Amino acid sequence: MNELVSIIVPIYNKSLTLQRCINSILTQNYKNIEILLINDGSTDNSLDICNKYAASDDRIIVINKENNGVSSARNIGISNSTGTYLCFVDPDDYLDTNYIQHLLYGLTDSDLSMCGINTLKQGEITYFKEAEDYIINEEEFLKLIFLENKLGGNFCWNKLFHRALIDGIFFDETVNYGEDLLFLYDLIQSSKINNVHICNKGLYFYEINDNGLSKQKNESKLYREAQTSKLYMDYVQSKYPSIYALSVRRYLRIISLLVIYCNSPKDYRKDFIEAKKLTKYIKKLPEFPYISNFAIAFKIKYVLLSRCVFRYKYKLR
Repeated sequence: MNELVSIIVPIYNKSLTLQRCINSILTQNYKNIEILLINDGSTDNSLDICNKYAASDDRIIVINKENNGVSSARNIGISNSTGTYLCFVDPDDYLDTNYIQHLLYGLTDSDLSMCGINTLKQGEITYFKEAEDYIINEEEFLKLIFLENKLGGNFCWNKLFHRALIDGIFFDETVNYGEDLLFLYDLIQSSKINNVHICNKGLYFYEINDNGLSKQKNESKLYREAQTSKLYMDYVQSKYPSIYALSVRRYLRIISLLVIYCNSPKDYRKDFIEAKKLTKYIKKLPEFPYISNFAIAFKIKYVLLSRCVFRYKYKLR
C-alpha cells in the first residue's frame, strides 16, 4: 500500500513544541504523506517555524488564517487535503516513527484504525502497555469512548480515517470544548463504522498541559460536553442496551462536575433532577471502582452539600 496520507496539524501559539511535533512527522517510516500546517492566527513565531520547514520539504503545506479555533483549523485542513487517508496531530504532541505505517496497516481490514497513547507530563513519559492488535465492532468502540482509558476512544488525534469515512463530516466550529467527541458522534451516526482496528501499541505521545484548554473547567464547556454525552446516551439506549449504563455514567460524571463549577444550580435544575433519576444505573459497574460511582451519585443527589464541600476543596468562590 502506497496511498497518500494527509496529516493535519492545527496550530495556535505552539512555538515551544511545534518543532518536536513536525520532526516526528517528517521522520515517519511511511513517506508518502502530505503535512498541512494550519496556523490559526498565532501571535508567537509559530508561522515562521512552519514556513521554515515548508521551504525545506515540499510535502509540507502551510495555510495561514485568522484565529477561529481548532475546529475551524481542522476543517480547513480537511478541505485542502488530498490524501486517501487523514489523521490529526496536535502541535503539543508527537508521533512514534511507525505511527502512520501501523495505523495504515490496520485499515486493510477495518473502517477506522487507532492506537494507544503514551502520556508526557513535566518531562516524564508514562508508556502505554502494549499487547496484540484486535478488531472491535461499533458497540465495542462506543464502550471505549465511555471508558475514557489510554486507548483514547474519545479523541480524534490517535486515529487514522479513510477519506470516504469522513466525507461530508466536519467539526462543529461553534464548539471549542469536546469537539472531538461530537465529531466522532457524527461519524457513528453516519453508520459507516462497522469495524475498528485497535493497534495496541503506544504510538501517539500526548503531552498533558495543565494550562491547556482541555484542562480548564467552566460551566459553558461542561454543559456543552454534557449535551454531547447525552446524545451518545440516547443513541445507545435502544441500539446497545448492554452499554447504556456506561453511557449514563459518562454523562453523570460531567453533570457532577457541572454541579461544582456552575455559578447557579438553579440554572440547571431540570438537568440535575433528570440526572438524579439516572444515578440508579451506575450502582454496579465492574469497570469502575464502587467509590468512584458513589462520588458521582453523591454530588448529583446532594447538590447543595456537595457544592459546599467540593468548592471549598478546590478553592472555588
